[in-house]
Amino acid sequence: TNRMAYTEGSQFLSLIAHRMSLNGLSFKGFLRDYFEKYKYTTVTTELFQQEMSAAARVDLTPEFDRYIYGKGHAKKSFTAIHADE
Repeated sequence: TNRMAYTEGSQFLSLIAHRMSLNGLSFKGFLRDYFEKYKYTTVTTELFQQEMSAAARVDLTPEFDRYIYGKGHAKKSFTAIHADE
């Protein structure tokens, strides 16, 4: 396995969760609703991106290009932010 894939995957998920929290949304809530909506079906990365962008209320194309499709590497690192800190 490639350690960078895990690092960038973690950064990607942290970024999306943070973007959603800025809009008062829950990433875990998005995932719960997404899995419920599409259970027992086949989905594509493009559909997941569309659903996630709609839920986050922001176009996530640059993030998907960077982290998912590998068009360049992430230039920033992100740290999870906890509300109770």
